[in-house]
Amino acid sequence: MVGLTFFNERPGRPLSDPALRRALVGALDREGLANVAMGGKGTPASHLTARDSVCHADVAAANLPSGDPVAALDAAGWTKDAGGRLAKDGRQLRLRLLSSADFGSTLPSVAELMAVSWRALGADVDLVGESGNAVVQAMYQSGDFDAVVGSSPGPPLPAQLVGYFSGPAPSRGLNFARVTNSAYDRYVGLALRAPGEDSCADWNRAAAALFRSADALPVADGTSTVYGNRTTFAVAPGGQIVPTSIRLHE
Repeated sequence: MVGLTFFNERPGRPLSDPALRRALVGALDREGLANVAMGGKGTPASHLTARDSVCHADVAAANLPSGDPVAALDAAGWTKDAGGRLAKDGRQLRLRLLSSADFGSTLPSVAELMAVSWRALGADVDLVGESGNAVVQAMYQSGDFDAVVGSSPGPPLPAQLVGYFSGPAPSRGLNFARVTNSAYDRYVGLALRAPGEDSCADWNRAAAALFRSADALPVADGTSTVYGNRTTFAVAPGGQIVPTSIRLHE
């Protein structure tokens, strides 16, 4: 899974407004983003996890915002001023969109396509390409971003994402986007109490809750090839080789 995008929901940032997040996500061309992310061979991501991971199901398509983004913006109170720029209560919509080629060579291009879509609506988008270290510093220290196109191979277990979408913010936790989603928290609690695959329905309901609130946007499902010379090995979700599975042959 390529290009997991987070939105800064800290109080005072424009994307703390869920109606605005939903409108902006609904304006994106997900097919186009996926093809840019995977060099023309991607499909829109179906989940926050990789396709062969535990509990994976297609929950994104039915739950991510869609429809007329202009009408959604108008309903959220964002209208164009005389200069054609989106504004609400006299404040123009300005977004700082971060990406880094250090996380994946195509991610800056994914961010650029997002910026094109949002500028067409009237948003002022500051498109920033940084080093990986600078992006991480903005995410976990300064908080100076509105959206960040990050990198995630899609963990094998949905529980591995919980800290990024709930709980304390840095420096006490991993929730750098300050996500607060009560439906997600409720379904995570139920999933953690269920054994094995019995938890899958609640894990998928939890992911659906994030998508409905536009708390995150996974960009593409793709494939990668791992080559070996006179060796066999197993590959875990996300394309990582299982070290204990490696066998060398003469």
